[in-house]
Amino acid sequence: MIWFRKKAADEAKSDEIQKQSKDCQDNDSAAQSQERCGWTPFGCRPCPPRPCCCTGVTGPTGATGPTGATGPTGATGPTGATGPSGATGPTGATGPGEGATGPTGPTGPTGATGPTGATGPTGTTGPSGATGPSGPTGPTGATGPSGATGPSGATGPSGATGPSGATGPTGPTGPSGATGPSGATGPTGPTGPSGATGPTGATGPSGATGPTGATGPSGATGPTGPTGATGPTGPTGPTGSDGEDGEDGAAGTAATIRVGTVTTGDPGTAAAVTNSGDENSAVFDFVIPKGDTGTCEECDRTLQLLSTFSNPPQQGTAGGKLVFDRNGVTNGTAISHADNSTDVVISQPGFYFVTFHGTLSPAKKADFPLTVLLYLQQQGSQVSGTVVQHTFHTSSEAANVALSQIIQVDTVPNVLEMISQGGNFFYSAINLTVQKIGELPEA
Repeated sequence: MIWFRKKAADEAKSDEIQKQSKDCQDNDSAAQSQERCGWTPFGCRPCPPRPCCCTGVTGPTGATGPTGATGPTGATGPTGATGPSGATGPTGATGPGEGATGPTGPTGPTGATGPTGATGPTGTTGPSGATGPSGPTGPTGATGPSGATGPSGATGPSGATGPSGATGPTGPTGPSGATGPSGATGPTGPTGPSGATGPTGATGPSGATGPTGATGPSGATGPTGPTGATGPTGPTGPTGSDGEDGEDGAAGTAATIRVGTVTTGDPGTAAAVTNSGDENSAVFDFVIPKGDTGTCEECDRTLQLLSTFSNPPQQGTAGGKLVFDRNGVTNGTAISHADNSTDVVISQPGFYFVTFHGTLSPAKKADFPLTVLLYLQQQGSQVSGTVVQHTFHTSSEAANVALSQIIQVDTVPNVLEMISQGGNFFYSAINLTVQKIGELPEA
């Protein structure tokens, strides 16, 4: 008796737990239920005012209910890619021959497009090929109506869940019985592979060729071509008969030729040759003018250049000018610089090539990051394309910077300077080289 009473109490408690679990599934997620009920593996505590959602040990799986009616077929998937184009039809017969080819005239307008030929009949469907790879899954069809819910059987005692056995083959469909309670929806299985596309049917015959457009007007006659090469010389005619011998002439005297005087004429006068002898003893006197004096602009041009530098570290400031303490190689008078000064002075118009390089480092107690910027200034204005900069992040950094540019000097004197921007920094091993590379074009 005690055993039957305990069993009845256990069954009543199990029914209550399942009812509470169903209420929980209808209202909360599993995480919310666990948090609200304070679930532990060893029991539940009351959860007023809502029912406790603790789930008991899962009972054995009930028998599978009969399969519901098949839902309506889903929408048809997208049409596959178009097959290859058919072969081009035969070319129409060539029109009547043309006369001698003249120069090509302008292209006439394009004739109207001929009508499209009728579509050939569809070829028979080829045999099914081997199964191709799976295509994309089509949209899921609408869910069929649920059958009537059967009565719930008595809940058996909770046993441990055994391992799932392998799925057996599907048997034939039996008669539809009353629908049992709906179980949880299982995951959707992968879509089966699509069959290979059958071969494309034969291409239908090509339509008739459209009429040829009207011929454009003839172009103007081209100019006469150049005269052809002279033809080959004709054969030599027959030799004529010898004429009669003429009378002997009087004996002549032997003639002589020699050079007489050779005189240098003034520049720009014409050369002359005169015979100061006679027809039997010629004496040729020559007058040859002197040539003009040649010029050589490059021969008298002096290479104009200057190199100035400074090695010891010096402190730079925002808006300050870099000081060059001495000069290196110099040549000519077009470019000058005084020791321990900031200015390089150009005193001849022309084109000049300027280069600069040096080493930068942050000053003590600088605020990081520190950006230092340098540029070339000409007559108080920044020269385009000469800005160089570096951003420092620590006091131990050093950076090498360099620039080069071609400048045009129209007015003199013309002053060049190196300008700095940014916070306090040190510069050292700096060099500025200026070289004249050409003259300005004549106005």
